[in-house]
Amino acid sequence: MKKGLCLTGVICIFALLAGCNTAPLKTFTINGEYIAVESASPEADAESESDSSTDVAEAESAGDSSEEAVEVVDLSTAKITVTQTTTNTNGEEETVELASGSFVDGIVTITGEIREATEVNISVADNDDANLSTTALLMPEGEAVSFALFDYKDEYPSDTLSLIGASNRSQDENTKFTVSGDLGDGPKDMTYGTVRVASQSMVDGEMALVTHGSVALKDGSFSIEADIDEATVVNVYVQAYDPSMSFYKGTMAVVEPGSSVSLAWVTDSESILAGSDNDRHMKILESWQQSEDYLTTLVAYDVAYAEYLEEWNAKREAQASESKEASDSTDSDEATDEAEEVAAVAEEEEPPEPEGLSEEQLAAYPDRAEGCEHVVIDQEIRTLSDMMSSGGEDEPEWRQLSNKMEAIKSEALQTLAKNAEDPFDSLLAMEAGAYMPWFENRSEAVEIYGRLESVLDEDLVARRVVPRRDELVLQIETEENDMSLVQGQKAPEFTLADLSGSKVSLEGILQEKELVLVDFWASWCGPCIATFPELKRMHAAYNDDGFEIVAISIDSTDEDWVTASEEHEIPWINLGEIEGWDGPTAAAYGVQFIPKGYLLDSEGCIIKKDLHTDKLDELLVARYGEAPVPEATEEDSESESVDAATDEMGG
Repeated sequence: MKKGLCLTGVICIFALLAGCNTAPLKTFTINGEYIAVESASPEADAESESDSSTDVAEAESAGDSSEEAVEVVDLSTAKITVTQTTTNTNGEEETVELASGSFVDGIVTITGEIREATEVNISVADNDDANLSTTALLMPEGEAVSFALFDYKDEYPSDTLSLIGASNRSQDENTKFTVSGDLGDGPKDMTYGTVRVASQSMVDGEMALVTHGSVALKDGSFSIEADIDEATVVNVYVQAYDPSMSFYKGTMAVVEPGSSVSLAWVTDSESILAGSDNDRHMKILESWQQSEDYLTTLVAYDVAYAEYLEEWNAKREAQASESKEASDSTDSDEATDEAEEVAAVAEEEEPPEPEGLSEEQLAAYPDRAEGCEHVVIDQEIRTLSDMMSSGGEDEPEWRQLSNKMEAIKSEALQTLAKNAEDPFDSLLAMEAGAYMPWFENRSEAVEIYGRLESVLDEDLVARRVVPRRDELVLQIETEENDMSLVQGQKAPEFTLADLSGSKVSLEGILQEKELVLVDFWASWCGPCIATFPELKRMHAAYNDDGFEIVAISIDSTDEDWVTASEEHEIPWINLGEIEGWDGPTAAAYGVQFIPKGYLLDSEGCIIKKDLHTDKLDELLVARYGEAPVPEATEEDSESESVDAATDEMGG
């Protein structure tokens, strides 16, 4: 009898537990809209349609080769899938499809069932474009979630899929914060505007930019709700695009549990600032952002920068209309004489006194390294700090005003970082940008981080103090390396893997080639990729003569590196240090911006640094002679328009 009662009791307990763990299924609803954003010009649309028809016809007539054609997804009838990432009993992540649906007449309604609050991914099926997905928090029988798929007919920007009007990812009223605003009645058309809120946080032991919410504006308004455990500086990015203009602005806010932040246009300005009744936000940010001096400067900056852009665009159009052949001919004749002098000097036992630099500039150079006594010194030493620092009255008005705003900001934040009674306020001031990597007094930041490490909670220090301090120390070391790696010095040795996984050393390359360009790049770097057409031409022309290019990718993922390498068909030695800016080779070479290039001779001596492709071409022509001029391609034309705005590699 007792055994029977015990068995009955066990059955009841299991039934009770099962009932507790299995909440009833509830319905969720997701509404989607397809929005086509037309091209800026009817001609572009016509050309695009013509190209598409031609591509299809060529693919149909290509026989077996048609299998390699890229499938074009018709977004107006695209299938939308809603998925959830779960963990199975083996601890492995699995993606489970919850529901799906397709656009019909530009509209889709997707319904499904969930038992509890569920974070899901909404994406276009069979499309690997990261922009065509977004995340949302679904609540059982909660309000419907709305999204839009923006199909831009121009090449820029990329198509995007975004929530509309509201993003609510908060699951706890006690930790919720809100960022909202009405930006519809402002100086810019925000019909296709979007807002994203993100912050730097520790993820899997590394600092990463974590997005708290991203939405497209609905009638000019938006609301983003998310959870935060403690006071944090967040970045708010506002952007918009239509056929006639593109707009991008960023601002900051301090949020903590229970706080609300509102975005608004600055009066008589095209800038946006955040306001809040949060004491910390007002102390850390509004105390200087709302000062008369800062606001007056901000308004003047917007006007000056708009005038600068107008002038720059007009200049670029004028340059593009000039005859490239006439320009190249003139430049080549002048440059050849100079480059021939460099080559002749290299053959002399003792180099003559360098020309073109002042005594002060020459004094900044260290003695030439052993084996590099032949190298001519003719480039001014310029670091990131030099490029970012004020150039005084010689700088354009918009840059002077930008420097003034930066000075107002840094003075206020540095005062707080040094003197705030609450050390947490000091930390927030540091996170808001009290000390930028190029500031001359940035070593003060290391001291402040050291003080905060001794007074703040151990867990907080591990998450928010030590990573930033270590990053700053690395940036300082990197700039010191950049300053020391100048003409006449030996380039650091490295051994890195290529796409096949084979290890390649600089020493081995130098044994086979007499001139080697070490070029740092990344898949996301437009100016880097803009140099590829010219570099391909020079590599094809002079590789057999002894010229080589060694590209080092500083992408963060192998996938990005591999995809970009295949897309751009890189013909030279292609190595990867897939650690972002923090890789040891990038740090050793002082890489603070890209493209970053060093031209080395066979001894590993740096003979030129950060050369523009035009200057590199002049040097190669002087050394190896004129190469046959290939027919211009569309890629060359695109590169020329980008290079017109840049005087140096990495400018």
